[in-house]
Amino acid sequence: MRRTLGLSLGLLLSAAGCDDATTSAAVDAGRPDGATSDGGGADGGAPDGAVVVYETPPLPDYDALPFPRATDGRVLLTANNGFSLYTRPDEVSPGARLGRCTYTVVACLKGAGQGDVDACLRSAPVCADPAYADPATPPCCPAACVSAYAQARAQGAAPLAALDATLFADASCVPGLTEALAGEGE
Repeated sequence: MRRTLGLSLGLLLSAAGCDDATTSAAVDAGRPDGATSDGGGADGGAPDGAVVVYETPPLPDYDALPFPRATDGRVLLTANNGFSLYTRPDEVSPGARLGRCTYTVVACLKGAGQGDVDACLRSAPVCADPAYADPATPPCCPAACVSAYAQARAQGAAPLAALDATLFADASCVPGLTEALAGEGE
């Protein structure tokens, strides 16, 4: 899926000013149980811990951004190796829901979360309706994505590996995304 979406967690976190060392250090710093960002420690994964209070900034105003547009009004976000990724600012597709979840997690990592992936996923606003279609819905993460991340951490995955697996390698936690990427959905 990462290839299909043309995205990578490393690119997004790098753009957010986060890196593996920063994220790992922030995750490890506050752990009383001896756990480390490699998934080790007393419970073999993410401990229950602090909740980060942060405000996700508003989504960008696509009309104000210098992105090229298709004749039907879609905004071209990226084009690479014959693959083009478009968005429609007035519609919410499964891919847009994934992007909005990622947006809120990165906002936390850049801000109050200070690179603590565990705290940011634990604190992410959960979508009341994970298959929402209203573009006015604030960015949120499906509960299934938060649970999938917690499960990956409990199984010993490092924070960035768990986040990458949850939102990019699989992303089946986002309703309709698997079908959309297979050409069967929205």
